[in-house]
Amino acid sequence: MDETQAEIDTIESKIKIRIVNQQSTMRTNSYLDILMGARSFNDLIRIINGLSDITNYDQQTSITLSILIDQLNSDKTELETAKAELDEDKQTIVDKQNSILALKYEAEVIEQEFQKQESDLEAEGNKIAGDIEDIQAKMKEISSAISSIATTAGWTYPVPGAVISAHTWYYNSGGIHIGEDFAAKLGSNVYAAGNGVILKSTDGCEYGYLTNKCGYPGVTGGGNQVYLLASINGGLYAIKYLHLLKGTTIAQGTVVNAGDIIGQVGSSGNSSGPHCHIEVYYLGDDSEMSKFAQNWNGDMTFGCQYGQPALNHKCEDNFTAPCRLRPESVFG
Repeated sequence: MDETQAEIDTIESKIKIRIVNQQSTMRTNSYLDILMGARSFNDLIRIINGLSDITNYDQQTSITLSILIDQLNSDKTELETAKAELDEDKQTIVDKQNSILALKYEAEVIEQEFQKQESDLEAEGNKIAGDIEDIQAKMKEISSAISSIATTAGWTYPVPGAVISAHTWYYNSGGIHIGEDFAAKLGSNVYAAGNGVILKSTDGCEYGYLTNKCGYPGVTGGGNQVYLLASINGGLYAIKYLHLLKGTTIAQGTVVNAGDIIGQVGSSGNSSGPHCHIEVYYLGDDSEMSKFAQNWNGDMTFGCQYGQPALNHKCEDNFTAPCRLRPESVFG
């Protein structure tokens, strides 16, 4: 468009110069004077042809100028249309950005509500397993099998490929979170962290939602859950797996080896999406594993409490067994 404008300016300049030159010599009878100045008929014909060429040149120049002006106006119109479309696109982007910000705010509100509900539900009840008598009877029945469980050398990662969506002690927003969340695809396998016995198992909860209390006779809102009593590196540990997929939890009383599948990732109970919530408790030396299993009183915090009081039972603060161990310290 700049080149077209430059060409127009050049032609207009030439026309203006030609007009000025004509004005300086032109009289009312200028053409007659030119013709009368011919010295012969042949000279007259030559002069007439010359004037015709000049006139044709002027006409062609005018036509070219008109075409260029039309082209320039068309280019300007296209530019204005493109600018209007760009302004419209910019507004669309702004509108989308505002929508994203609104959704982000809504998600943050939901997350905060979820955190509050989770904390409240855990503290609300089911501190004592509702089926403790059945558990104790089963543990006595398999006491010899439990006594023969060999300690595991090291920890087996529970959900390979998972993304850590929440860490232990606190959420990023500041709310208390007693455990580590392993977010993964629905149905991903969950593995036993070490050799041990399934102390407790709860099943039957459908896909959950915020405030869902399904989990009895386990943790309220914990959905489908598995409690593994394991011997790892000579120590006795309880590992709690929550929010598992319905129909996948391993049976209570099953003796397992490290790496055995004990369930699948779900979103049961008080959950906003597929993940496995894991808590780890250090219970002391593993020499009393069978005795502990037979005499467990059903306390699903293993003496380490829920909510704010749970923060006073952290192993990392040199609290003696039983104490809560950060899953990150053993699983990474």
